[in-house]
Amino acid sequence: MSIIYFNMFKLAYVCQLKHSRLGNPRWRFVAQSVTGEFLEFQTAANVGSAQTCNLNSVAQSTLLRVAYHEAASGKLMADGWALASQDEIAMWDCAVNGGQAA
Repeated sequence: MSIIYFNMFKLAYVCQLKHSRLGNPRWRFVAQSVTGEFLEFQTAANVGSAQTCNLNSVAQSTLLRVAYHEAASGKLMADGWALASQDEIAMWDCAVNGGQAA
């Protein structure tokens, strides 16, 4: 059983993978953490977020709330994602700016 992590990331790059399963798109995306680290995620074909939050229409630098786990291969697998709320964006900006409001 994998541990599921929940965190906020700023979208840096996204591409749709050519193989889908059951009609759901699969994605590979790179996102930046609040500490500035860039992480690469891949999505599974069976996650509902692929339909409710289409990453193809999300602008670069958009803040996302991501639920993910690390696969046995070491890949980070996104289990779900959504656009951040205004409150989450404000908290991100405060964290990035060292506790100062933007």
